Amino acid sequence: MQESDRNDYRKLTVIGDIMCEPPVFRQAERADGTYDFMPAFEHLNPMLADADYAAGNLETPIAGKELGYTVRLVSFNAPVELARTVQALGIRLVSTANNHACDRGSTGIRETLRNLDSIGLDHTGTFVGYRPDGSVPRADFIPQGRHAGMNIIAVGPDLRSTSLENLTLTVAERRFVSNLVSDSR
Repeated sequence: MQESDRNDYRKLTVIGDIMCEPPVFRQAERADGTYDFMPAFEHLNPMLADADYAAGNLETPIAGKELGYTVRLVSFNAPVELARTVQALGIRLVSTANNHACDRGSTGIRETLRNLDSIGLDHTGTFVGYRPDGSVPRADFIPQGRHAGMNIIAVGPDLRSTSLENLTLTVAERRFVSNLVSDSR
């Protein structure tokens, strides 16, 4: 590709299953109570280095210590340091639409979104309630600035494939879960 053609193209790099299984969590834990996830993810640097825009599937809530961090498989929750690591790698957008979105219930969804907002990491996929104007949040994400013109959509999970034991949604919130058949299995 010629350099003059480069202006017409953008390289979108997408990675999947950013998660925190127990061995990764234990490796990241430091004696002072903080977490350093970079050693587990730094091998991604070469793959992300030349991306014009990078996005990833955040396959874990970032819901805070109060809701219990990951101690067993299939029920995840990681500290905000994981999201900061993702951001440091150059990932600008994460999708939270996956089968672990509800691992810490509706409170976990709210806290994940709050934590991602607090560090400035863009996200799409899960939403809490209506917008102030009464409209339903859009499921797609449209980057701004030099990435304008790209449109990224997050496809929601099949919640029947994950544990519903922590899924405590209000009647109003359940309207936004399009494929939840019932609470009983």
